[in-house]
Amino acid sequence: MIEIEKISLEKIQAGEFENELPEFYDLKNVFENNLWHHETTFEHTLSVLSHYNAFLDDYCPDYLNDKLEKNSKKELLKIAILLHDISKKETIVTNEEGETSFPGHDIKGGIKARGILDRFNITDKEKEYIVSIITNHDKPHVILDSRKNCSQKLKELENDMKDIYKETLILALVDTMGSKLKENDEEEYNFRINKFKDALGVK
Repeated sequence: MIEIEKISLEKIQAGEFENELPEFYDLKNVFENNLWHHETTFEHTLSVLSHYNAFLDDYCPDYLNDKLEKNSKKELLKIAILLHDISKKETIVTNEEGETSFPGHDIKGGIKARGILDRFNITDKEKEYIVSIITNHDKPHVILDSRKNCSQKLKELENDMKDIYKETLILALVDTMGSKLKENDEEEYNFRINKFKDALGVK
């Protein structure tokens, strides 16, 4: 069984979990090309994990230190981030211009992650917590796609998923930070970062 506290960015980069998590290392073969990405899904995920570590260094809100059962939410969210794009290999669509998209990767990712999480030393409740974050991680992005009433829609989202709302917003924040959006559309990047930080109450 994989002990989640032993998983680190450095160990992942060194390939220490290739036998336990081959699906994740398969993401080295998935190249993304769009406004948000110009790298492999593997590289993007490592970037997101790096930004998550920086977020914890700067903020680390108290609620992330709470244990769900055996493990802290901080550690469980790390695994949700690790697996949040796990189904991009199966959902990739490339248009005539060579741009990629991944319709349904959030929903299908939750399904795929459930099987992978059987290899982790976590409880059933912790597994469902991670799966729920993965399944819902695209919702904050979709809300901000249309700037109309997005603050109100984020509040409505909070009411719909109170148990994972802040964690999902943190994932959305570091997912944006770990993308190429700033290079391609800095105004859009700043808009999204500020909205997520405002909703989380961080600066």
